[in-house]
Amino acid sequence: MMESSFKLKVNNSEDIRHQVYIVDVPLSSLKKKRNRYRLKIKKKYTYQKAVVKAMLDSSIIQNKQNIIGDYFDIRFDDNKINIFLEKQVKDKNLIKKMGRYRITYMPVDTDRLSIKVKSHFRQVFYKNVILPRIKKMRSKEEHIKKQKQNKGTYTLEDLRRSDFQYADKFPYHHSPNSDGNRSRKEVFGGAFSGVSKSGGKRKRK
Repeated sequence: MMESSFKLKVNNSEDIRHQVYIVDVPLSSLKKKRNRYRLKIKKKYTYQKAVVKAMLDSSIIQNKQNIIGDYFDIRFDDNKINIFLEKQVKDKNLIKKMGRYRITYMPVDTDRLSIKVKSHFRQVFYKNVILPRIKKMRSKEEHIKKQKQNKGTYTLEDLRRSDFQYADKFPYHHSPNSDGNRSRKEVFGGAFSGVSKSGGKRKRK
């Protein structure tokens, strides 16, 4: 059974990752036109709507050719295809239009393979979830910078106390899941979630 998930991950104040996992797509569900196979995936959350369109040359499907790029992975498992996409953006790349924030990108666009991603976020999600995450990371970065600058004048106990005070000052209320309305302990399903290109734990920059 096919599974798909879309989410935003804020690594730091200048690094937002839009991640897409599409897992266990039967090759029979791809539509063939001439020498191209096409796939269209739609996903709707409470606060987000996303669409992925993929075009693959027939040779890729027939040979079940795994392809690894800078921002995408395409892997075959028997008669199924798995797709992982990740786009690094800045806050200013989220364009406001018609009361929603959107992001559009093509992680790959060649004659043999092209993928296009569109994701729309409701304004309330952007203001109540994304912006607080960015502000929290910016405050944390400033906090760490000040600690480094003053490291020589603080004892280890002072630094520990400062860390606890910082944690109490900025409690984390929102789930990392894309709709921001789930339990903190909930994780995305699917064999692709959190898995690197080599099959191990994915490391982030």
